[in-house]
Amino acid sequence: MVVKHPRSRSWKLRASVSWRRLGLLCALLLGAAALYAAVFIILYRTPPNNEQIFSDGGPSPPLNIYVSFSDMYPVREEVLVHVDFAAIEGKPHGVHYPGVPPRDLIVHVDDRNAIQDVRLPAGESAQPAVLSLSLNGSVGNYPFDQYDGSILISAAGMQSGVPQPVRLTVWPVMSSWNIRVEQAVPVAAAVDGVALEIRIARPASYIVIAIAVYSAMALLGISGLTIGSLAFLGIRRIEATLTGTLGAMVFAIPALRAALPGTPPLGGHADVLVFVWVELAVIIGLMLFVLTWARRGSSG
Repeated sequence: MVVKHPRSRSWKLRASVSWRRLGLLCALLLGAAALYAAVFIILYRTPPNNEQIFSDGGPSPPLNIYVSFSDMYPVREEVLVHVDFAAIEGKPHGVHYPGVPPRDLIVHVDDRNAIQDVRLPAGESAQPAVLSLSLNGSVGNYPFDQYDGSILISAAGMQSGVPQPVRLTVWPVMSSWNIRVEQAVPVAAAVDGVALEIRIARPASYIVIAIAVYSAMALLGISGLTIGSLAFLGIRRIEATLTGTLGAMVFAIPALRAALPGTPPLGGHADVLVFVWVELAVIIGLMLFVLTWARRGSSG
């Protein structure tokens, strides 16, 4: 009868546990690599930026207007639009900026909240204009916030009021934002001009980074609360280095919050769901750790 030595049995047990941990570690690393590859594909599978042309289809040569987006104010729910006016298109030379209107024109820009007028005197170089358009959205939904708006751009003679056909060339690109522009049907069929629907949202890269940062905050909060709770319950012994670690976590979490891309004001839904409880968890963990240290110091 052969009796196995206890040491060999314990060694085999440790070896099996090590292989299991190694397999789990490899699975976690492969899962993280697959997730990163999927995110990489999503971020870089974006369509190319192209100018979009919209026209009201008038019979006479149109007034060419170039529209570009210059800045975004999510808190005020506004976007700044840069508008350039070109000469009426001629076949030999095409469109020229700035244009010189052959007659006095007035351009109306209606965003359903206000009407802004731009006057173009005849025979004078048409100066570009910067307009503020109202949007509907909420910065509290960061990083999934999006802003919708609509504009109606039309032109007419300044004295006669005769409608002037327009053609819009829109450049739907703005730093740190994704813009989608589509032509809409005017509210009234008799209304002249070009109606556009605008949707502005944060790019996928911002959303991924924001989710990663909030996830890191959550892990810090769970870690801090775990350290303080285990020390308070006597399951783990007190180590002086952990005090500095917990103290650093208290200040690291607001720094992570401030490092978010396009940082919104405090008070959004993500702050309530993640930032606030994480900061409280780390503070509670530090307090439990210090109380345990003080109690053991006084009893010793």
